[in-house]
Amino acid sequence: MAEKFTIAKLTGSENYASWAADLHIVLKHHRHWSWIEGTNEQPPPKFITPNPKVPDAQIDNTTYTTWEDGATDALYQIMMTYKSNIKDQICQTSIPSVVWKKLKSLYEPSNASTQFNYLSTIWNISLTNYPSVTTYCLSLKVAMLNYLASGPTNFSHQLALITLMGLPSSYKVMQCNILSKTGTASLLLDSIKADLLNEEQMLAHENKMLDRAANALQIHRGNDRVVHRGKPRTPEDKARFAKWVKTTHCRCCKQVGHIEATCLLKPKHANQVTSNVIESTQAHTKVELDALMAQACLKGDPSTYLASEKLP
Repeated sequence: MAEKFTIAKLTGSENYASWAADLHIVLKHHRHWSWIEGTNEQPPPKFITPNPKVPDAQIDNTTYTTWEDGATDALYQIMMTYKSNIKDQICQTSIPSVVWKKLKSLYEPSNASTQFNYLSTIWNISLTNYPSVTTYCLSLKVAMLNYLASGPTNFSHQLALITLMGLPSSYKVMQCNILSKTGTASLLLDSIKADLLNEEQMLAHENKMLDRAANALQIHRGNDRVVHRGKPRTPEDKARFAKWVKTTHCRCCKQVGHIEATCLLKPKHANQVTSNVIESTQAHTKVELDALMAQACLKGDPSTYLASEKLP
């Protein structure tokens, strides 16, 4: 007597792989796998029009009737092999291929990115987005079932996911990198903390380098202002400067047509200029003293020289 073949009922992601493999064999044995993948994956039209000239005259499609019988058998075999808590997630689906894909998306072991998306859905559900408390609670229930079906097994992993959800939008790239790197493994809060600290150090280093570059640019511009201060730059400035030079007096030789900076009689060294100024001042003072002395002697009153306001 042949031993009866039984399939362990689907309870979640922990036994989805074995459940899917066993049911695949059963559906193939009963020639119903084509309703999952193959020619019968999508239902044919329920009604057909035998006479194109009379489009309103439609009759039942016998092909659809055959497809519906096979779909009913396939759905029955699927429904008899999962727990009752899974029924809420596929109760409104009557196409076997859609049911199979739905169960696969819910219970096939998921990576951290999928779990993050499910948990984000729960996080963003709000009563204000639903017309009643009943629909709000039902949406939460379905979202929670989806998340639990994705395979989270410990609180540390859930805490790490919530930590990533709390990051600002500027960390979106970092979130994707952490989730893709983790794959199907469990996230650790300490690992995320280390990644965040490294990111902060990199940002601090980048800001420091930007500040240095800005300071260097400011100093360079300041030096340019010192070097070019007072010098005509544009053609208009140069034309106005040339016109002004033609009428100005040189402070060195007192002649017209050039300035002290280009004067040919300008002393080459600053010490020579200083000595010339001192000698000129002393000579001028001596001349004034001699003139005042002579004037006092002519008037016969030497005290006039002593009381003069032009004493050096």
